[in-house]
Amino acid sequence: MSLDGTNLCSDAPGYWRSTWLAIGEETSGGDPLILDTSSKALAVLTARHGLGQWDPYPVATSLAALDAALNVLAQTSRGRENPVALERNPMTEEERELALSVIGAANPGIDLQYWDLLLTRDDA
Repeated sequence: MSLDGTNLCSDAPGYWRSTWLAIGEETSGGDPLILDTSSKALAVLTARHGLGQWDPYPVATSLAALDAALNVLAQTSRGRENPVALERNPMTEEERELALSVIGAANPGIDLQYWDLLLTRDDA
């Protein structure tokens, strides 16, 4: 809803849908994590904000699959919690590939580019 009470949701392409619930945001850019309540599995999407329309894509097949992916990120970030620790203990290519493999197994059919970008960010 807008400040004047106008419903901003629509089923038209590019609009925020009434079945989407923002459950978080990606911290570097502020893009939302969206729970798609119209999906029986409760898929999780994201979309770039500030482009004048919403064009979401899936990042997890379900809430459980999102939890699995976030657990992989938590495990992978141990010993890399800040820039100094990350510099001392950079992620190896093998660790990144293993993390993506586990995330992919929990999220069949999902393009792993979102997760790959999170794992390769220098300031993560």
